[in-house]
Amino acid sequence: MDRLVATFGPELHILCETDLADLGRAGGGLLGEAVARLRRGEVIKQAGYDGEYGVIRLMRPEELTPSASLFDLPATSQSGSPATVPEPAGAGPPLYDGA
Repeated sequence: MDRLVATFGPELHILCETDLADLGRAGGGLLGEAVARLRRGEVIKQAGYDGEYGVIRLMRPEELTPSASLFDLPATSQSGSPATVPEPAGAGPPLYDGA
């Protein structure tokens, strides 16, 4: 994400105004498609309930491969051991559970 911000400017500008073709070239086709869906309002809404936050997804889990990522991820941690790769954006539980 830092590389995209350095290239295109603030995140809000990237999400709302950056040319999708430029974004796809710089960040990959998956990122370009995700931002295009967001701009068109094609999001998957999962309502919250009983103190659970709702979730908005841009991709269905079957559209993502286990290695798919919207952003560059380090190959290894600082200790040199393999880094834990977070679940792709748009899949899995919300990052913040309100606890």
